[in-house]
Amino acid sequence: MFPIQSYQLFAQLENLKMRYLLSLTFCLFMIGCGYKVEGPDIAPVRGMVTLDGKPLANASVEFQPINVAMSENGLGGSGANGFTDEAGQFTMYVGSRAGAQAGTYRVLISKSNSATDTDPAPPQILPPKYNSQSQMEVTIPERGNTELNFELESN
Repeated sequence: MFPIQSYQLFAQLENLKMRYLLSLTFCLFMIGCGYKVEGPDIAPVRGMVTLDGKPLANASVEFQPINVAMSENGLGGSGANGFTDEAGQFTMYVGSRAGAQAGTYRVLISKSNSATDTDPAPPQILPPKYNSQSQMEVTIPERGNTELNFELESN
């Protein structure tokens, strides 16, 4: 082969390789853009927890499903979790999504009095009737509920 022909062949191969890479990148981009994280339909759920009339900070709020419908894609029945801030306000989450599914839940509220984060079983400062023996229930409508208030008493 002559040097000019070799150069032309090399240029054609480089051009073909570049087209292939661009096509592959475009296909992967389109697949990624069309991907939607499926999960149960959730609605906003927020509220406040007080203990003896005062905001309860750093408490865990858990919704355990009692009667929660399955979503269209077969997923569902998920519980929800949240934590209170310094003002006793909380937002519930299903995984990383804010809210909860419509349905009825058992409500467990707990707050530990642990000096370290490594304590395997930190003592609870709330009575068992609010956590391990909780009979509290809440029903979340499809539109959600942003005014849940749990007024707890220490005795």
